[in-house]
Amino acid sequence: MMPPKGKNCYLFMRSCNKTWLAYKAKELKDFASQSPFTKETNTSRWHSSCWPMFNCYRKMFYKDGNKIITASSLEPLRDIGLAIWYGDNGRLDKDRVILNTHNFGKKSSEVVVSYLRTCGIESEVWIQKGKYRVRLTPEGSIRFLKTIAHRLPPFMHHKLLLPNP
Repeated sequence: MMPPKGKNCYLFMRSCNKTWLAYKAKELKDFASQSPFTKETNTSRWHSSCWPMFNCYRKMFYKDGNKIITASSLEPLRDIGLAIWYGDNGRLDKDRVILNTHNFGKKSSEVVVSYLRTCGIESEVWIQKGKYRVRLTPEGSIRFLKTIAHRLPPFMHHKLLLPNP
């Protein structure tokens, strides 16, 4: 985010899961503001100080004020980036991983499906309650969860459990 009178962006994260937020904040401690944590109604929020490098990320993920995902922004994710994304905005629905992409729109959701396909993970753009999501096939879900499992901390392993057949 760009502060109203600032020249450099800052990073913020929010979550209802305080332990998950604290875990990510610890990883980003070198970028934290002096008082990085605030409490909102039902969520906790963390924010960084303003840094010039965050301007590059803003350019990468926003176009004309809208969030976007491009193939070049997905390329560096690897297993750790996918794990964080899943930890933040993913879930299991029956035997399928669902990644929320509604903030990015249909085109970006299609880019995610294409990217996952290059990783050998089959998925589709799926609309649920009028919002775009990426839904992995059952086989793709297993492959995805095996790929990211070692990157999630033990307290998040409940998000990795597929139901028994």
